[in-house]
Amino acid sequence: MDSALERMDAYSGGRWWDVVITADNAPKPDPRALQLAIEAAGTLGGLYVGDTADDHDLVINYQAVKKGSDPEILVAMLVHEDEVKVYQQRGADFIIGETEDIISCLPT
Repeated sequence: MDSALERMDAYSGGRWWDVVITADNAPKPDPRALQLAIEAAGTLGGLYVGDTADDHDLVINYQAVKKGSDPEILVAMLVHEDEVKVYQQRGADFIIGETEDIISCLPT
């Protein structure tokens, strides 16, 4: 992970994320991964963008164990057209086909 972050810094001139949770800390779909990220970021809520079943399961598992005071996390699944129906049935909050579509998930 450190190598990837260093290359990102060199390529883009800065880090894109303040918080990084690796599989060493809590592998997906363990809800602790999301809990650690929320704790580190101090967020009041958020949007998790994923592209695999493990990503979606991570948010589902977090929602299953979250307490009333824990922040609400929605999930946007970036999937191919042939997977849309699967994630609709699984209850994804948003389904997007391109990263640019993330903006449509944000409140106005």
